Amino acid sequence: VSYLEQWLAMYAAVPRRFASVNTMVAHEHFMLRLPALDDTLSSLLERLEATVLQDTVLILISDHGTHGIWYNDYEIGAVEHKLPMLYVVAPDWLMKERPEWLPPPRG
Repeated sequence: VSYLEQWLAMYAAVPRRFASVNTMVAHEHFMLRLPALDDTLSSLLERLEATVLQDTVLILISDHGTHGIWYNDYEIGAVEHKLPMLYVVAPDWLMKERPEWLPPPRG
């Protein structure tokens, strides 16, 4: 995460087109490191909210890794393995400009 912050600071004046950051933090057997990312990522998003995220669409994805195969023995693990995470953060102005991108209301 600190590398991403350094990169964003270094190229702050350059229009962003695409950036990708890959972390293998979830690819370990006991899922001990993954919760450590929660606070770090949350903190990063809060710091970027008023700056970078005003003109950037952020897409977070996760495949749950392959090392946690034992997790599939449980119902929740089997469901999560088939439903990888997809989370999109977009600026409010963009969502107002493109309301068709909003998800349908849950009913």
